[in-house]
Amino acid sequence: GGMLTLMSGKSAVTSSGDISIATANSGSSAGVTGPVSIISGETAAGNSGLIQLSSGNAVGGDSGAVLIASGKGSATSGDVSLTAGQADGADGGNIVITAGKSNKGDGGTGGDVTISSGDSTKTSTGNIVIKTPDAATVVAPDPSVPGGVTGLVSLSSGDATNGNSGDILIG
Repeated sequence: GGMLTLMSGKSAVTSSGDISIATANSGSSAGVTGPVSIISGETAAGNSGLIQLSSGNAVGGDSGAVLIASGKGSATSGDVSLTAGQADGADGGNIVITAGKSNKGDGGTGGDVTISSGDSTKTSTGNIVIKTPDAATVVAPDPSVPGGVTGLVSLSSGDATNGNSGDILIG
């Protein structure tokens, strides 16, 4: 099929133009706003398409941030879910969170990874739960369900070539 390219205007001197994709506000008395879906198509044979969300490279400054957030709610705010796909013929997809690498020659450090629960102005903060799910249960006499073991939870700091490796603080 044909390709669709959506691109803002170029400037020979200053900034390029913005691209905004949005649904309109709902009515004044009732209703919800429409969803925005970015989906690669389904295939009959082969891999589905890549969805890449990234900011461009910066030659003379900082590259742009990528922000994914749910809006503020008058009741409960929306969840942000990051889920790898299910696989019927092999392993499920991985979720990899990696901070940026530093190539600064005189001692720049790599970026941090911070996982923080939500705070509260009135009561308790949220929990942080890191766990592996239960393994499959053997259902005799079905040989397609052999059962298994739960996954490893590993917490470690990297090797150091000049000084001590990083501490692990619990508590």
